[in-house]
Amino acid sequence: MTLQRPDLAERALSAALGMDLSDRRRASVLTDLAMIGLQRRDIDQLIRYAQAAVEIAEQTSSGVVGRKLGWLQVQLAPMLGDRRVRNLEQELATLAATSVPMDG
Repeated sequence: MTLQRPDLAERALSAALGMDLSDRRRASVLTDLAMIGLQRRDIDQLIRYAQAAVEIAEQTSSGVVGRKLGWLQVQLAPMLGDRRVRNLEQELATLAATSVPMDG
């Protein structure tokens, strides 16, 4: 994904979702898929995967997932003109404010 090859990254990440993953790893994969949606400006993909990651983050209080979602939140600025993205940004801000990181 960081190589700006979302097509290859999406295939690998989607395949990973079919595996038996820990909650933290699943949320990390979901966040990466949300980032691909952001890169493509695909708001539906962004929202779908980000909200799934947020649900896991709320259940696990994972600091790793919280940091990834925090990085995603920062990247949302260019798309805040869309109401759904603004709602997601607010949800991520609330999560960050109420999270107590439990793992490094």
